[in-house]
Amino acid sequence: MEKRILAALALALVLAVAVPLYRALEPGHQEEVSGTVAQKTIDRGALVYTESCASCHGTYGEGGPDGPAVRGTQLTLSEVRRAIAEGTRAFPSTYHVYSRAGGGPLSDAQIDDLTYFIMNWDAQALARALNAPTLAATELTDAGLDPAEIEMKAGEPVRLEVANFTSTDSTCRGEGLRGRMVEPDGVQETEREVALEVAAGETKSLDFTPTSAGSYRFFCTPSGAGATVSEGTITVTR
Repeated sequence: MEKRILAALALALVLAVAVPLYRALEPGHQEEVSGTVAQKTIDRGALVYTESCASCHGTYGEGGPDGPAVRGTQLTLSEVRRAIAEGTRAFPSTYHVYSRAGGGPLSDAQIDDLTYFIMNWDAQALARALNAPTLAATELTDAGLDPAEIEMKAGEPVRLEVANFTSTDSTCRGEGLRGRMVEPDGVQETEREVALEVAAGETKSLDFTPTSAGSYRFFCTPSGAGATVSEGTITVTR
């Protein structure tokens, strides 16, 4: 009986110390996580900017003959997002429609990332994006791959990005598509087949250089038995 009382007192003492300590440390942890998420959003948005916007609005957002300056814009976040997604339907000075719903090339997630980058302009993120491989992105949804057709050039570095919006982990593979892979440390591996393991709710990317032109079947196979395989096509040109 006495041992149980001592054990209970010891547990109470541990909790008395641990709970206040957790409460003191947790806000800092939440800020760190929030900061990491925000930076990843900015980095993705910078990539989209260099791919889809810089040719008209300037490499550094300074504007040009075909587009106004966007760095330091006075528009609100919702106004910027509408201008990107809806084009002239949002603002007369903007004629490109970039949302897929309007026939453009960008998904809603890419538009969100791009908007966040423009509203939180980051020169370092832009510098990283300018040195990054060409982006080839697709989304895995319950309805399949969107877009289902991806293009890239043989001999040119590319970053294949798959965002898995389903509830099932998937393996995405380019059947017969081989390339020289780049590891996180920057070291280039020997040539092998392109494959990505993408967990549910995760966005995964792979840097590689495709070696041979051709049309390749690209498919994502869910981990669950009997689940539907999503298929698309990767076309590699010379």
